[in-house]
Amino acid sequence: VERMRQSLKEDDILNTTVNELRYALNTDRVIVYRFDDDWNGTIIAESVGAGWKKILGEKVQDPFREGLIERYRNGRVRAMNDIYAAGLTRCHRELLEGFQIRASVVAPILQNEKLIGLLCAHECGSSRKWEEEDVDLFTKLSSQLGFVLEQANLLQKQTRSAERSRLLNEIVDNMRQSLKEEDILNTTVSELRYALNTDRVIVYFFESNWTGTIVAESVALGWAKILGEKVNDPFREGLIDRYRNGRIRVMNDIYTENLTECHKDILEGFQIRASIVAPIIQNGDLIGLL
Repeated sequence: VERMRQSLKEDDILNTTVNELRYALNTDRVIVYRFDDDWNGTIIAESVGAGWKKILGEKVQDPFREGLIERYRNGRVRAMNDIYAAGLTRCHRELLEGFQIRASVVAPILQNEKLIGLLCAHECGSSRKWEEEDVDLFTKLSSQLGFVLEQANLLQKQTRSAERSRLLNEIVDNMRQSLKEEDILNTTVSELRYALNTDRVIVYFFESNWTGTIVAESVALGWAKILGEKVNDPFREGLIDRYRNGRIRVMNDIYTENLTECHKDILEGFQIRASIVAPIIQNGDLIGLL
């Protein structure tokens, strides 16, 4: 547990866990399996002995696990000494054989009381009678893993928040170093693109009919430059009142948003796949978008 806590990086915590636990249990493989929303998932960490199949990164669909989800949510640890003596269906046995699993211990990983994954130990070469102390160690470690991941996630959020606050102050200070509007806008888009590590940041100023012009741009190499473009976006009009009230619009992927084909075409024309749009308000009036 102390070694798990030595890093704030999730990958380091998980890799330390599987490596240390495989050594402690003297078993062939230990993995961490993370659930997707549909309770299928991915093997995201693995420690495996020489000569056995590596399954890191494998996507797994295990229909037999669904009946155990509620039990795992309640903290159940499942130990199987031998898949050939466990009363499994042929289909279930074949699934386990495909991963070279002869015996296993499976424990839930709970983070903020939510079931996020499973910690699994596999005996590949032969059956194994898991001793009570083996299962006890496994149970306690899976419980601690969820807690350590929770702490690391919280600390990372705090660190990111502090870093964002520092960047914000730095950007604002740089903006204030000039009284020229052009310098202020260029500083804003350049500094913000760096802070967000994104492909393009622009400032768009409205005209009286809510069309407008891109008046400042910072863009990465390889992407179209759109500085000076006149834009007529009919889909923005329905958002004007929301922007006036300070709304921020976040779009993670234009192909999963409920957009019309015409709206998608406009965004594709500007090479936009994802975006954040915020209003620029001066003296109470909506003058543009960042």
